[in-house]
Amino acid sequence: MDYKKILNLKNLFNERKHLIPQESYDSFFKAFSLEYTHNSTAIEGNTLTLIETKAIIEDGLSVGRKTLREIYEVVNHEKAFKYVQRSISENKDLDENTVKDIHEILMQNIINGGVYRNVDV
Repeated sequence: MDYKKILNLKNLFNERKHLIPQESYDSFFKAFSLEYTHNSTAIEGNTLTLIETKAIIEDGLSVGRKTLREIYEVVNHEKAFKYVQRSISENKDLDENTVKDIHEILMQNIINGGVYRNVDV
């Protein structure tokens, strides 16, 4: 899909978004956010199921037999996604500092995030 087509779809959505009941929009966005977090962390090797991800994000529950890293990955991803949404709503530029901020949020309680590595990978 090309960028122009995406912009056209975005504009069409923005023109018609007022026709969607707020409750439906909120429900859709909540489901999207949950699945986005689950799928994004799963791509990186996180073994939490969608139900476990929901329990952590929506219910604030801990999940047994999972590493703290996996739990933090899910929690941090949700926080980072909200930060990105807030940055967009504030028309914040996607600059180097913003990218570092996102990385720092993603890595909280895992590794030192938001800085460049000084060792080979």
